[in-house]
Amino acid sequence: MWNLTKATFIAATAVLVAVGPAVPQLKPIPATIRAGKQ
Repeated sequence: MWNLTKATFIAATAVLVAVGPAVPQLKPIPATIRAGKQ
């Protein structure tokens, strides 16, 4: 059970690390853009 939980956590972290930087390019967030202009 621990191994499965640990593996799932590692996989989820890897996905977030891989996808995270690409999110702003794929789907710009208007709120973030407005905040940046202020």
